Amino acid sequence: MAIEQRELSVSISELIPWMEAHPATTGAIVAFVVVILGWFSGLFKWMWIRVFKGKDRRSESDPQALTKALHRYEELIETKDTLRETEEKVKDLTAALEIAQSIARGGGELAKEAQALLDVFVAQPDDPTLPAQFDGLIDDYENGPVNDLIALYLGRGAVSYMNDPRGVLAAYTRVTQLNPDHEEAHNRCGNLHFRLGNLTAAQAAYDTVRRLAEAEKDDEFKATALGNLGNLAQTRGDLAAAEEYYDQSLTLNQELGRKEGMANQYGNLGGLARIRGDLTASEGYYEQSLKLNQELGRKEGMAINYGNLGVLAATRGDLAAAEEYYEQSLTLNQELGLKEGMANQYGNLGILARTRGDLAAAEGYYAQSLTLNQALGRKEGMAINYGNLGRLEHARGNMAGARAFWVQARDLYAEIGMPHMVKQLQGWIDSLDG
Repeated sequence: MAIEQRELSVSISELIPWMEAHPATTGAIVAFVVVILGWFSGLFKWMWIRVFKGKDRRSESDPQALTKALHRYEELIETKDTLRETEEKVKDLTAALEIAQSIARGGGELAKEAQALLDVFVAQPDDPTLPAQFDGLIDDYENGPVNDLIALYLGRGAVSYMNDPRGVLAAYTRVTQLNPDHEEAHNRCGNLHFRLGNLTAAQAAYDTVRRLAEAEKDDEFKATALGNLGNLAQTRGDLAAAEEYYDQSLTLNQELGRKEGMANQYGNLGGLARIRGDLTASEGYYEQSLKLNQELGRKEGMAINYGNLGVLAATRGDLAAAEEYYEQSLTLNQELGLKEGMANQYGNLGILARTRGDLAAAEGYYAQSLTLNQALGRKEGMAINYGNLGRLEHARGNMAGARAFWVQARDLYAEIGMPHMVKQLQGWIDSLDG
């Protein structure tokens, strides 16, 4: 129930005689009124800054400005990532920025930090200070809702990807600590460890994804984990284990009707068959993978298929066909801005040029491939490049140069955990002393 307020009014003519009769009291009242007016003036000024100027400041990161900045961010990371991963990072960053907007609408220092982050992102989506901006906000928001923190860490991972790959790993690792059942975060940690050459850590992450998927009866994630474990086994040289993982993943993807997953595993099985020397089976798998990717319109998958078919053609000695496939793959990778794919095809074209005896062209291709792999931090790709550069120097008769490159390649393979490749490179090094 509301309390009724009674209006009070007194005329100035009634107050003047009283004020003349009580000068001391009147002075005190005047001083009090001045203080009150000053307080209200300060309050009004604070409200003006808070409400009106605050709104003006937030307009710098209004939905339209943020959307434009997100588009710029997407264009930037498309040159470093696969299409699927690009979509995931844009989604993560969008959710994180929405949390930051919500915090910015509150009050206090936390709102200022959130607004500063939004302003920096709008001004420059690849600003190298963005990870630190996220860190500051997260540190002061650490007692906030767990789901909000997870969203902020995923956003931190997305912006770290621009300049700090290891920062991405740290952010996703923190997500797995906040939510040990977060399958996607564990899977991303595995992918990052794999790319950085940390195979033991990658194995642990993929095993966790598989365990969680089995507990949740999530066959899609289980199929993904099995495929990744197959890649890991193949990298280590355990082809039997790799085949078993690929077959299990393929079966699950077939049961789920997931054509993309099926295409990936047909491609993986094709690679295994080629390594084993069964070129007919390899071609069959590659063609099945290509057909599915064409049906899906997956240019990224098609680029991989063309590269694999090129390697197959080169193995058969058909260098013209190999070159055509490599060029098709390179063109698609360039269109998509996929640096990893571009690095692979520059390497393949380098091998082709060396086979034809054009050592200068081969060196140019190898150098382009190495530059891209170094930028991506891909240790296995760099090891392959060093091995190829060593063979180039060997063909030129520069044994000291060959040794230097092969030692670099061997050491990288040892660091990654690929003993079969360490053995091969050591054999090449030993042959120089023979």
